[in-house]
Amino acid sequence: MTYEGQPLADLTKGRSITVDDYLVTSDPSVYALGDCAEVCGYVLPYVMPLTNAAKALGPNLAGEPTAVSYPVIPVTVKTSCCQGVAWPPEAGAQGGWRIDGEAPDLRAEFYDTNGDLTGFAVTGKRIKERMQLSKGMPALIGNKA
Repeated sequence: MTYEGQPLADLTKGRSITVDDYLVTSDPSVYALGDCAEVCGYVLPYVMPLTNAAKALGPNLAGEPTAVSYPVIPVTVKTSCCQGVAWPPEAGAQGGWRIDGEAPDLRAEFYDTNGDLTGFAVTGKRIKERMQLSKGMPALIGNKA
């Protein structure tokens, strides 16, 4: 990482600056959050993950170790023709989709090989079902907030 050609820090990087669930980089005196941080393997450039990370960073900087917690954070796509909300399964997940409804009002659920719900998508009038689906999902990192 450089600024005006000068090195700033020799931090471990993946897709972004790698941090643990306490937002600590490979240099224990440097923390990172937001779009520049890869928290426990996840890069989530959205408001809710940033807010949750900030809630953990404050206590960490004050000397109170606090792990970040990411609940299920579905992505909402808002367009004039068809709105949708999705929480995809992890890349490479084994299992299958079950789809119910007709376009534009669809509900799709991804079940892993153990029969556990690990992803979903809802569109149109079915968007109202997103909260019910989210409650059945495990938190991404830590406890559900």
